[in-house]
Amino acid sequence: MKWCSMIVVAMVVGLVISQGLAQERPNLVMSHQTSIAESGYTQIDFTLRDIPEQAMLSFGVRFEPRFV
Repeated sequence: MKWCSMIVVAMVVGLVISQGLAQERPNLVMSHQTSIAESGYTQIDFTLRDIPEQAMLSFGVRFEPRFV
């Protein structure tokens, strides 16, 4: 059950980030993709575009479960 809640939290954080970027600059976020690895981490990949320069940037956010 812990894994499910952590995955849901990571996905919500990713969506909030992408929505915040999209509201700040409507044409900035081209796409995002969420993937979950067997080891338990969640990777969210974003592709960004800066319209004036027609440049693209891709980056990922990785959430890894840690038990203390």
